[in-house]
Amino acid sequence: MIALGRIAIVADGNSPDPDDIGATAVMLGLFKGAGLRDKLVHLSHSCDLDPFRNPGRQVIDATNELRRQNKLHELCGEGIDFFGPFEKLVNYYNCRTSMVGEYNVQAVNDLRNAINASSVEDPLWIIEAGEPDVIGYALQAAIPSRRQHVHVISHHPANDNSGDFFTWQQILDFGVTEHQVGDQNVGLQVLISSGLWDWAENHSSPGIAWIWDQLDYAEKDGVVSFQNNKFDCSDAGMLYWWMTGGPNGGDGNSTPVEMRNLLLREHEDADPARIELLAAWDQWSNGEAPNPTFLAANVTATAAATSEGLSWGVNDERGASNDGSWGSFVGEPAASVGVADQENLSLFNATTGGTLTFTISNNGPQALVLDGFHFDAYAFRPKAARSFRLEVLPGGGLTAGTVFTSADQAITSVAGANNNGAHDDIDLSLTGLADHTLAVGESVSLRLTFTGGEGDGSGGHHLFVDNVAVTHAVLEGAKLAPEVEAGAGASISLPVDEVILTGSASDDGAVASTVWTQESGPAIAMLSDSGSLNPVASGLKEGTYLFRLTAIDDEGNSAFDEVEVVVLPSDFTVWARGQIIPTELDTSENGDPDGDGLNNRVEYLFGLNPMDSRSANPFAEGLSKSAGTFRYTRRNPSLSGTFDYQIWTSENLSQWFQDLTARQEVRIDNDVQEVEVTLTGEGRSEKTLFVRIAVE
Repeated sequence: MIALGRIAIVADGNSPDPDDIGATAVMLGLFKGAGLRDKLVHLSHSCDLDPFRNPGRQVIDATNELRRQNKLHELCGEGIDFFGPFEKLVNYYNCRTSMVGEYNVQAVNDLRNAINASSVEDPLWIIEAGEPDVIGYALQAAIPSRRQHVHVISHHPANDNSGDFFTWQQILDFGVTEHQVGDQNVGLQVLISSGLWDWAENHSSPGIAWIWDQLDYAEKDGVVSFQNNKFDCSDAGMLYWWMTGGPNGGDGNSTPVEMRNLLLREHEDADPARIELLAAWDQWSNGEAPNPTFLAANVTATAAATSEGLSWGVNDERGASNDGSWGSFVGEPAASVGVADQENLSLFNATTGGTLTFTISNNGPQALVLDGFHFDAYAFRPKAARSFRLEVLPGGGLTAGTVFTSADQAITSVAGANNNGAHDDIDLSLTGLADHTLAVGESVSLRLTFTGGEGDGSGGHHLFVDNVAVTHAVLEGAKLAPEVEAGAGASISLPVDEVILTGSASDDGAVASTVWTQESGPAIAMLSDSGSLNPVASGLKEGTYLFRLTAIDDEGNSAFDEVEVVVLPSDFTVWARGQIIPTELDTSENGDPDGDGLNNRVEYLFGLNPMDSRSANPFAEGLSKSAGTFRYTRRNPSLSGTFDYQIWTSENLSQWFQDLTARQEVRIDNDVQEVEVTLTGEGRSEKTLFVRIAVE
């Protein structure tokens, strides 16, 4: 689901940050991986036209700046060799050489030419991977009416606001459309130790291994320290956003995982996409709503015909195509070669025009990538409707618009010669649409309109249509990373100090291994079996932990997902922090800030005030010898946990006996409960009776 149009890349890389070295390499690889090499029309680098004019906190000296220019120019050439050909790329340019005044005339003119070629149907998208000055000079030199068809993609104000000769507002004032896709450093500037680029090092594909080398070169560049130990291809995130739909749902949150999947989609080890039939009509049940004769799995389709005069008919075998192909597409099943009634559609006797609307619905478990629309047609005599237009109708899953409009009278007339092999094989690409991916549950209606018939009823001036098909691309052999889920986040409260991690991993092949690792946290957790999907993480302390599940498949591809575990303080800690003020006093269980002889744990368990020595007695009501009852206070067990408050009695304070049948009833139920205890009859018969409460 790519955005419509062409791409221009304007990178710096001669500024202090070396990130464009890796990013430019990745972008060139993405064009090949996505099968979009024909979309790149401009490539320039070193677009900081005066890198010493407005130095910020980070600076680059003249020697290193020249080295960067040379490196970037070298890698552009190497990248084109690895991932080309780029059919519409005339050349690539160092913006700091061959300068006339402030800029390289050749670079600016090349970008100007790309702007001048822009239209509604073929807009230009400029990746602003550096300062905006070259873009500004090209827009200034371009045909004013074409500027409205230019889109500028940015991901950070550090580029927008760093122009030496143009402000960002001046760029926008040219009438371009601005797209701010969000800071791509978030997902694409990663620690080397993360392992997210390990797969590319020494890869069997020379181009992929070369990308790793460029990332490595940039990390070792040495001009700035903030890229130490990091691989950064953040500018490539703008291209990935465009390739995945741009403003129509493009992914602006990519990581090296998404980069990998797209880079590997068409590299040397992957088979190209296979084109297959999705829905087809070559035997026509009627002229109003003919049924499809072929449907791919999980697809439904309908057809509807209208006309501006005589209705479409199915009873003229002269119009049946016998070439066995759908347009020029040869697929399975082959088109019918039968020559008989109901083997084609006919628009009779110079009828002015008519339409055929084909509606396709995706009922399957995955998206469908539409590839082409194909049909056979010829006119028996010249007054038939021989011009045509294909369009996507509004209201479906794809953006409405015209796919193709033919020249006038484009369909061949055979001047009355009866020839079932004379059809024009017509193939219209759907890949250039603003979006051509039919998501699960979506439908699309494609309307084929025929015009230009004389409308005078001349006999034999018929239009014949046959072998209509819609095709889609099936990607085979791409090395896709596993799908990994680390499970839902968890929250526990101490003293509970362990949690079961619940991960899952799947792959289009097989998952070879999984491993859990702790990425951050207040202390090192113990993982019972880091190689299982559901290990126990124990020994947790108060704070937030981040655990990562990484899966590697049988092709060596890896992916990961992360989950947070929040460990909340125990109820005692919450109580102590709220009760004991000032905070420099001892809040531990053994502390006694009020000096009443009861430590904080006892005061907590019995709902006392640790800051008031007068609050040293938990007995709310003394022992009634006759009733055998007394009352005490305690922390509500719903907060403190499962403590066992035991009743013990003694006659002499030396021997104590637990009253196992004493009844305890909550009389006041708040954070601090008041509990009434009724002793058993045996204990109450003693002349002298002592009572104590023990907590286990």
